[in-house]
This record gives sequence, C-alpha cells and structure tokens, in this order.
Amino acid sequence: MSGYSRDLRERVIRLRAAGNTQQWIADTLSISISSVKRYLQRYVKHGDVGATEQGRMKPNLSDEQLPELVAQLESHAEASLEQHVALWEASHG
Repeated sequence: MSGYSRDLRERVIRLRAAGNTQQWIADTLSISISSVKRYLQRYVKHGDVGATEQGRMKPNLSDEQLPELVAQLESHAEASLEQHVALWEASHG
C-alpha cells in the first residue's frame, strides 16, 4: 500500500495552520484522524511531511553479497530453497 501524496500531506499542514480541527481535516480530506495526527507530528519534529523510508523493507543482503548469491544460485541450480539456505549459512555464517 502506498502512502498519501505529498500534496495531501501539505494540505493537512495548511488547513491546521488556518485553524481547522484535526477531525475536520480528516473528514474533509477523507483520511483517518491518525494520519492527520501523524503528519502534524512529523511536521513539528522534522519541519517536513515527506514520506519516511521504511527500514523494515531493507534487504538482508548487502550489495557486495548479491553477486555471491547469484553465483551460488547458478552453480547449484537444482538445489531447493532449504539447500540454498544451508549452503549460504555454511559459507557466510
């Protein structure tokens, strides 16, 4: 699921600065009150409402390890996923 546009986030900030309540903003823009609160908190803390990078989606392998994994996959094309995991753990810990 992708987040709301930057334009919408900035409208939240402008509407709040104009004196509108958080609930009114949520109802008017058809977004949740929690999103309104989150954008306002982010603006106060960072001075910006841009989306944040989600750390939980980062790969477990580094860029340097990717060629090693590709080589393993090519040299053991018949191996199952479990076998590849065991091979990787044996060679990389």
